[in-house]
Amino acid sequence: MTGSDGGDASPPAGPDVDADPFSTLGNETRLRIVDALYEQTVADRSRDGCSYSRLKEAAGVRDNGNFNYHLDVLRDRFVEKTDAGYQLGFAGFEIAKSLRADAWQDHEPREPVEIEASSPLVDGRPLYASYEGSLVGVHAADEEPVFRIAVRPTGAAYRDLHDLADVMAAQLETAIEQAQRGVCPYCHAPPERSVERSSDDEPRHRFVADCPECGPLFAVPVGAAVARHPAVVSFYWERGVDVRERRLWNLDVYGDRAVEAHGERTRLRIERGRAALTLVLDDEGQVVDSTIEDAQVAQRRQ
Repeated sequence: MTGSDGGDASPPAGPDVDADPFSTLGNETRLRIVDALYEQTVADRSRDGCSYSRLKEAAGVRDNGNFNYHLDVLRDRFVEKTDAGYQLGFAGFEIAKSLRADAWQDHEPREPVEIEASSPLVDGRPLYASYEGSLVGVHAADEEPVFRIAVRPTGAAYRDLHDLADVMAAQLETAIEQAQRGVCPYCHAPPERSVERSSDDEPRHRFVADCPECGPLFAVPVGAAVARHPAVVSFYWERGVDVRERRLWNLDVYGDRAVEAHGERTRLRIERGRAALTLVLDDEGQVVDSTIEDAQVAQRRQ
């Protein structure tokens, strides 16, 4: 997603990597079988699998013995036998998508387009979206993206930047929700979560998630960690706002005025009319307490 800020980081410690999958696929005929099976069963939207004869022809293998040998090597790990023939397993599908040359090929960058005249995400300034290197980012003018996430060029080709920003927001919301539930959105291992406090004069509190297998997942303003929390959703709902109709960056959960250190924890306040919702987050970005009170009382207490 956003990744880290560079540096010579060593890969995370983990189990020994099994090189066997690479040797299994290190053959042109097997790669052709995987790609042909993807074309026949996925691209053609066939749910029942591909017959033996159709797959053999699509892979361009004439010799039955040669074809059977390579198909058997792929069985169980990448290819599954079905009543109708053969289909890709999960690992085979992932490999086939990567083999497609246009899956992540570079497209021309798109110049930033204003998507909001004013957004709390950038302190009320105009918000822009841009697309470069398969990454959609939202940001203030001439600044680094606050939110950024990958969108495949094959999907980006059908959308303008306004639509791409919505796709990015939906993906980011899903990734944050999964991380909050203890699930990496890529490999499904349990990620490490934390609230990072900057020591700068103008601190930016960030919700950070790192996977022991995939590495850095994202580092987003801490308000994004609670934007879809039930306490926030109900607070807005009771005041006539359906947060499902609001883009992630148009909720009043951002900005350093809304967030402050609270001992070992972090406190975030949202005001709407005469009411204020105060949330307390632990060091993993989980909401541990919430209160609603008069906004003026909350301001005096601050």
